[in-house]
Amino acid sequence: MDAPFKAIGQRLARATMDRLGDVVVVCESAPEGFVAALSVADVDAFDRHATIGDFDLRYLLEDATLRAGDEISVDGKAYIVAADPRRLSACDATVTLREAA
Repeated sequence: MDAPFKAIGQRLARATMDRLGDVVVVCESAPEGFVAALSVADVDAFDRHATIGDFDLRYLLEDATLRAGDEISVDGKAYIVAADPRRLSACDATVTLREAA
């Protein structure tokens, strides 16, 4: 991506995440925290105590460096990064999370 377009893409990604992000994440690579979007795992309709599947966290690459096995805090709740990030664009990625024991 050419430099002017890269800067525009980064500004658009930041503006989008600032508006659509719904959680604050704290991790070793970003102890000050950053805004991200959390996709919640399904909850069993018959027994609201059963969570099925994993959680996905979408975040901006410039905000943090996440790797499989990292422990992070999402709105004060502990999670483990289950797999290395999957890049969605030049600016953002998603990782799968599992609740920490």
